[in-house]
Amino acid sequence: MKITRVEAWPVHSRLDEPYTISYETIDSTTNILLRLETNRGILGYGCAAPDKHITGETLERALRSFDDVVRPSIKGSDPLRPTLLLERLKPELRSQPSVLAAVDMGLFDILGKVSNLPLWRLLGGFRNHIRTSVTIGILPLHETVQRAREWVARGFRSLKLKGGIDVQSDIERVLKVREAVGATVELRFDANQGFSVEDTLKFVERSRKARLELIEQPTPRSQPDLMRRVTGGVAIPVMADESLMTLRDAFRIARRELAWRSW
Repeated sequence: MKITRVEAWPVHSRLDEPYTISYETIDSTTNILLRLETNRGILGYGCAAPDKHITGETLERALRSFDDVVRPSIKGSDPLRPTLLLERLKPELRSQPSVLAAVDMGLFDILGKVSNLPLWRLLGGFRNHIRTSVTIGILPLHETVQRAREWVARGFRSLKLKGGIDVQSDIERVLKVREAVGATVELRFDANQGFSVEDTLKFVERSRKARLELIEQPTPRSQPDLMRRVTGGVAIPVMADESLMTLRDAFRIARRELAWRSW
């Protein structure tokens, strides 16, 4: 089998409502869709989400990389050798993780279709479903509680609340949401790098009654030792997000115990 065509194009989507996190409000997004065609008529699809703040990529640069790097590197190649093709691309795409991720998706999409297996099974998964959370952006207290009730009424049993702008408001919001949704709904909190160590310790201590499942990326990713101090000072799991961009980051976080998970 050979890859005969590589196409990438931007797709602009406007959100139904603005979505606020600690450092920005988002009302629209532009992703890049990738289509890999083969000489056997099997198509593989992937998606890149370039974000200057998170991945360091602009939309324009990502689109150029599909044209200038991805297409000439993989066209004519066997898509059933995904590791080989990804290793070929990595030297040119080290600073463009979303572009590399889109190719990864496209190649494994083809592999799953050829083998006639869902990807989760092809990769060794054993569950046929997992619980996922729905995210509530930063909203005033009343709207946060109302939105939480709406999602629970629609069947969600895990909610993630965004925060990181004002620690006192965040404490009040998670406590009120817990009161509103009851004891059986999982609550998670994501500060998106907005807290200091002191803010985080205060937040975790004073929101204890909310029984949070975890706190995500409380401190700036540019200062990893701050997250390690948080991890050593709280009794709930600390999750890395913006700090985890590469496989090397994963090893560094684990080795230095920057984040923590209960087993």
